[in-house]
Amino acid sequence: MSILIITHSDDNESVSLVAQAVARRGGHTIRFDTDRYPTEVRLSASYGGTRAERLTLTNEEGEFDLCEVTAVWHRRLNFGAPATLDRQLRHASLGEASAAAHGMLAGLEAFRMDHVRHIRHAENKQLQLQAARQLGLDTPRTLTTNDPAAVRSFAEECEGRLVTKMLSSFAVYEGGR
Repeated sequence: MSILIITHSDDNESVSLVAQAVARRGGHTIRFDTDRYPTEVRLSASYGGTRAERLTLTNEEGEFDLCEVTAVWHRRLNFGAPATLDRQLRHASLGEASAAAHGMLAGLEAFRMDHVRHIRHAENKQLQLQAARQLGLDTPRTLTTNDPAAVRSFAEECEGRLVTKMLSSFAVYEGGR
């Protein structure tokens, strides 16, 4: 059993706990810290010609044949690029890194906890509210906007009793926790 864990270098202890559990069952994990790709972590794919298809990930732990991976856990995707790059070049570099990694990983013939497209779809807060309403669940009054006047009006309607929430994934780490 070989499991590819797609995460980032500042992720919490859940990754090491899963790796320990897999090791206890006789398997091993390969950690892909996406924020270290493409500068510190290398992905290579070769197709066709006289060689068999080959997909490798190289990191500080060594080189791994990803064609041998039996399962993938998409935990965090946070591709990096050198901060010193010109803004436009950095944007292009991140786009290429993302496209290359997603393309290579999409072809892995392995069990996945969930496909990236399902994860991205499920992260959409507006779709979550819509699905909850369609299922007959009570949902609170909700406003999604970048209009300060709309927020003030909504706050008045709610008599100042508001809960605010980020639409995107957000975490603050301090001391690795």
